[in-house]
Amino acid sequence: LDQKLSPPPLPRGFFTRQEAKEARRNDKILMAAIFLYPECSNKCIFCCYSEKRKVKDKLKPEEYHILLKEVAELGVKTVFVPGMGEPFLRDEGKFFLNFARTANEDGMYVVVPSNLNPTPTSEFIRELHTLDVSVVGKLESMIPEVLNRLTQPKIPYDFVKVNEGYITKGLSLLMEAGFNAENRLGCGTCLNTLNAEEAENIFRF
Repeated sequence: LDQKLSPPPLPRGFFTRQEAKEARRNDKILMAAIFLYPECSNKCIFCCYSEKRKVKDKLKPEEYHILLKEVAELGVKTVFVPGMGEPFLRDEGKFFLNFARTANEDGMYVVVPSNLNPTPTSEFIRELHTLDVSVVGKLESMIPEVLNRLTQPKIPYDFVKVNEGYITKGLSLLMEAGFNAENRLGCGTCLNTLNAEEAENIFRF
C-alpha cells in the first residue's frame, strides 16, 4: 500500500488481541465455530469447501438448539458460522434467523460471513437487524466484472455505485439498515492476482 492505513474498527462479536491472550491464559473459550452446511449461490474459483459442503446427515434445528446450549455452558461469547455455503440461503433465511435467535437467547453473539446473493429481502434484513448478529459481506472486488469472475455466481449480482466503485446491493441494503454505523458489518476479501491492485481501494472502503 502507498500509505499506512489506520486500524479498522473491530466489528461486534470479535475480540481484541489482548482479550484473546487473556482467554488463553485463563483456559477460556471466547468463540466457537458451528457449521450449518447450506448450499451455496456462488462457485468461487478459490473456494476450498465445495466438496466438504456435501454432508449426508445435517443437524436438525432442534439438534442445533441442543448444541448451542452446550456451547453456551462452556462460556462461549460468540458463535462464528464459517463460510461453507451461503447461510442465508437455507429455507429462505429462516433457518439462520432461528439459529441466531436461539444463540442470542443462550447469551451468545453471532458472526456470519455471507455472499449476500441472492440479495436479501427487506423483511429478512429488518428481522436480522433485531438480532445480535454481525455480517461479513463478500467484497472480492469493486469492479463487477472482476467480482463475477472470482465468485462465478449462480444468481447474477445486483450492484450499487459508490465513490470507490461498485458494491453488491445486499451490502448496500445492510448499510442502509445501519449495520455499519452500529459496527456490525465487515467485508471479506480474498486477495489474489485478479484483485491485488484494488487492495488499497477495498480496504479504504
